[in-house]
Amino acid sequence: VISVGELAAQRQRLAEQVSQLPENVGDAVVSAFQGVGMPAIYPAHDRVVTDERGAIWLREDIGPQRGEREARRWTVLDPDGRWLGFVTTPARFQVQQITRDRMIGVWRDGNDVEHLQVYRLDR
Repeated sequence: VISVGELAAQRQRLAEQVSQLPENVGDAVVSAFQGVGMPAIYPAHDRVVTDERGAIWLREDIGPQRGEREARRWTVLDPDGRWLGFVTTPARFQVQQITRDRMIGVWRDGNDVEHLQVYRLDR
């Protein structure tokens, strides 16, 4: 479920972006969005990755604000779609590759400096 606070933040970001556009373009964007409802829930997943064994990794969608602050949960399915389990990745960690026994990615610290991270997978 998308919270009222998250919806307000999304509206504020959109208003800030529109304010930077030339007036006629900004007016057209505002006009296009009038009468358009806001979603009440996020999609179930926002990213899909396959590993080298063909397993399917689905990252649960928790929205852009929470996605920057919170750990992310992945649902892992075998190549035939059977559930294998859940894996949680740290906040601010972006998965780049999943091998047979490793998850490789980039973690950003509080200063947005990127660090290569490798995590061992126990299957």
